[in-house]
Amino acid sequence: MQNPYIKYPDVEFSEDMQTTYGQGWTGAKAIYNGHEGGKWWAVWSNRGAYEHLPPSEWPDKLGEQYRRCCTSVGWVGIALAVRLMNAKHIWDHDAFFDYADRWMTEDDTWALEEIKRARGWNFNEGWLRQGKTLDKFVNEMWKTYRYKQENQ
Repeated sequence: MQNPYIKYPDVEFSEDMQTTYGQGWTGAKAIYNGHEGGKWWAVWSNRGAYEHLPPSEWPDKLGEQYRRCCTSVGWVGIALAVRLMNAKHIWDHDAFFDYADRWMTEDDTWALEEIKRARGWNFNEGWLRQGKTLDKFVNEMWKTYRYKQENQ
């Protein structure tokens, strides 16, 4: 499984397709690349990148809803496990790891208020908030181990 893109250049992993670097509307540099990721933007206009736009210009709710309910909360544990195995260089998609860091450290309070003001969508429920996952074990492991290696 190391470097699958070499043997299978057309292989696609959502973690890589759905995270990228760019200028997000919140100021973030590692951003969510949409429900379907890069190359599918032309196929489904509501499933592509949107975080580079202010909420008032988002095509619909799907992207942000999916980012909050289904991807970000699941990626944190994966990103942490890969880091703890010192395998980030094998994964070779830094935007994924930087995005997981962003999810766990960015205070989304003001962004949620802006989304609500611009579109009327309420993502304030606790399970939709940045800074945690849906798994208590992953949250504790993140708190315990995420920055431990870098500080040794």
